[in-house]
Amino acid sequence: MLLRALAALLFCAAAVQAAPTVSFSVSKPAENPVLGEPFRLEFEASWPAGYSLALDTSSLPTGDFGVLEYSFKKRGDNGGVFRLKAVPFALGVSTFPALAFALSGPGGEYSARAPEVPVEIEPFIKEQTPPTEIRDIYPPFAFGVPRWVWWLAALLAAAAALLWWYKRRRSGTGNAGGPGEGPPLPPYENALRGIDRLLASGTWDEAAPKNFYAELADIYRSYLAGEGGVDAQLMTTADLLKALNKKKLPADLISGSRVFSGKADLVKFARLPASETERDSDIERLRALLGGLHGFFAPPPPPPPQQRGTPCGMVSPYNLPKGDGR
Repeated sequence: MLLRALAALLFCAAAVQAAPTVSFSVSKPAENPVLGEPFRLEFEASWPAGYSLALDTSSLPTGDFGVLEYSFKKRGDNGGVFRLKAVPFALGVSTFPALAFALSGPGGEYSARAPEVPVEIEPFIKEQTPPTEIRDIYPPFAFGVPRWVWWLAALLAAAAALLWWYKRRRSGTGNAGGPGEGPPLPPYENALRGIDRLLASGTWDEAAPKNFYAELADIYRSYLAGEGGVDAQLMTTADLLKALNKKKLPADLISGSRVFSGKADLVKFARLPASETERDSDIERLRALLGGLHGFFAPPPPPPPQQRGTPCGMVSPYNLPKGDGR
């Protein structure tokens, strides 16, 4: 009996030792990626001969990074390179999450994970070092710009900003109706009309859909600020999803917001192409998302209670108009 137990223990130990292992090495770009600009990561993997390794796409990131495409090139019978093209959505040091892989072969099915990758994301415009000041050289006369020129420039800039705001309010995405159209619309109705105005404005250009999707995302975020109380205009997509989670939204509305916002970010920042068919599909997705959010943030009022004392369908004699001779 003791010999059998010892043999079973040795068999289990051999099985544990025989479990295949996968090793990864990560190659990052030579220069730090720039916010909104695609960059590439390479995961070189090696595994026992006779097995195959596949990427689990459900582990691809959706928060601070978006994956545009990925590919795999096999090297021999026990290795290969997974290449990813990603785009960052947050500044500073972000962590590219660990990717999950499935290893299959003669010994069965196993799982493996690549290491997390810290990546420092830089802004569009980098700070420049000021040039060394030349000293002890003075001009032959004093010169400068009069103060009234600065005041005039400030007034012109304010007038230009006011004119731009007025035209924007008149043309498309403002929160109030035009002159003579009465009080401002509620956020939900204003968002739906904003979509219709955007479609009729001629902004759509299939060769350059960035401006159209920027206006579409602005309509969505303005609605969240007006009816949901979320300061969405000043948030990244990741911060917006965190704020919506705090509102206790249903899972389908959180998922719909993630899909729409992620698509808009890819078109705006990563120059993702979009066809007219995709545009119409994204607009219908946004209409459905707005309808669901409106039902959550502003549910319809309950029906008025039924008047007591009078059966339904009958008229109380106390409510008859005066002067009726019947």
